[in-house]
Amino acid sequence: MDDATNPYGPFFQRFGRDDTAALAREIRDAGAQLARARQSGDELGQLLAASPLGNLLTIARQERAAVDLLEWALALARRLGNRREEAGVLLNLATAKQYLGDRDDAQALFQGAIDCGVGNLEHFIQHHRGRCYAEQGHLSEARLCFERALVLRRQAGEPRAESTQRALEALKRLEPS
Repeated sequence: MDDATNPYGPFFQRFGRDDTAALAREIRDAGAQLARARQSGDELGQLLAASPLGNLLTIARQERAAVDLLEWALALARRLGNRREEAGVLLNLATAKQYLGDRDDAQALFQGAIDCGVGNLEHFIQHHRGRCYAEQGHLSEARLCFERALVLRRQAGEPRAESTQRALEALKRLEPS
């Protein structure tokens, strides 16, 4: 399924924010936090600021800036040997690349995030990966990801389970009868 024939357009249930002013403030605050960490030479602080900032930039549809920042953060996470942050950066980088249309690279990054073995992030990774598969027209793979995310979210009492259930229902409408 290409973007022209996908009833969701190029993106399957892309997350967005209605309050763009609040999003802009969050981006500004996260950028200031990153600048302070850089100024003080606090590498862990830089990493802890860069990944969420990259995510916010992606939400604001500034994916190119997000990719540049997150690629830098990924190198830093690996140099510091911080697998938890590496997994989060990989998830955010995969999502940014997905929205730039580089879905094959995004899938490799999602797999890398899973391979980091940070169990409490797996439900996020599986959900986002499922969206990417849906956009690629790989509906059975998308379903497997969403089903795995739903199980993990329900086991954890995660309120985002509703979002995953909605994704499964939307996916069903895309599947041939």
